Amino acid sequence: MSLSNWSKKKPLGWFAAAFTGLVIAQTTYPLEILRVQGNSHIPTEKILLVAGLKLGAPVEKADFDAARARLLATGAFNSVAYEYKPAASKKGYEGVFEVVEVDQLFPFRFEDLPVSDEILRRELLRQEPLLVDRIPGTPEVLTRYAKEIEQIAKVDVAGKLNTEVPGQLAVVFRPPTARANIADVRFTGNQVLPSA
Repeated sequence: MSLSNWSKKKPLGWFAAAFTGLVIAQTTYPLEILRVQGNSHIPTEKILLVAGLKLGAPVEKADFDAARARLLATGAFNSVAYEYKPAASKKGYEGVFEVVEVDQLFPFRFEDLPVSDEILRRELLRQEPLLVDRIPGTPEVLTRYAKEIEQIAKVDVAGKLNTEVPGQLAVVFRPPTARANIADVRFTGNQVLPSA
């Protein structure tokens, strides 16, 4: 049967859809190699875990776009770029993520929360495998951590960079209520030094 006779029996749109499906199928190949460049603070294996791409799984551009979006959503990177190309075997892809980490990472602590620091840190580590004991002070990270702490502690929480200890910037997570202020200090029993 000639193509002209065949096209009279089948709608041309069906042929275009079938052809498009073939083209898409031909651009999806297994991921053979995946590397990370540019990281210095965050281990490669943690970055790849968050990226979510699995070696041996079929991938295409949309998978790399989604992995890039997941990495940027962590707030740990100023930028994330990727490149993928045929691997040396010509049977799959080789991918590379180029990351630029946020320059400053800060220690964090908790204040006035009804759950122990140990429990909070353990649960955060389970939910946030990328950042461990130091986090960026970016709005994305502070907001996400505050929401996760709220779910654990069952109270409202705000996270802010804090300079209460001179020379030591840290992120503090605590309830967003006004803190008690010391209005008056009195000393008793002092004999050598005057109270002033």
